Amino acid sequence: MFDAAQTKGQSDRSKGPDPYMLNEEMLKQISEQFSVEKGIKGLDEENKKRRMVVGGREFFTHFGESLAKMTAELGEKYDDKTYEAIRKDLLEPLGQQYRFPIVLQRFVEIAYLSLFPSLSFVDIREGSLKRLAFRINNCPMYGKIKEVFPQAAADLICQYGCVALGKTLCQQLRFDDVKYGVVKLVTKAGYCEFEACREEKKNV
Repeated sequence: MFDAAQTKGQSDRSKGPDPYMLNEEMLKQISEQFSVEKGIKGLDEENKKRRMVVGGREFFTHFGESLAKMTAELGEKYDDKTYEAIRKDLLEPLGQQYRFPIVLQRFVEIAYLSLFPSLSFVDIREGSLKRLAFRINNCPMYGKIKEVFPQAAADLICQYGCVALGKTLCQQLRFDDVKYGVVKLVTKAGYCEFEACREEKKNV
């Protein structure tokens, strides 16, 4: 399988940005709009309205959807050598059916590396033609919610943001035959794991 895993930063700052890494300006723009601080602020506003559970779910769902849309837009605008190689060396000769999971993985990485600047990479557990699976370890959002709003952390309200993020990315990238969801939660596993699975087409 073509290795699409990307990180952020610069491999050698004396030579400038690494053209194979995710664009730092893109990550910065997304991070300015979507951050742990803004997540906590939104949750605090719902708490003041005394609608933490319902309002928190609605807030994080909208948060995830909006993050996905900005990620899809800027991920295409800010190209890099890795994405260029995916298109020219994989998709052009083999066909668009190989966009999954490699293109979805790229945009998942952009979203989480922007949202959580402390992360240097996304923990990809599987990247096959049928399934993309990844984990978020030591989640900064969950950690902050647990510190400020223990009950919201117990209800794992932030999972609605991550699920909405993945589902909306699939919609934005036109992966209509892919189902996205959470399979493991931090409250039980110590991390959250998400998967995107391609549905098999039935012969008529």
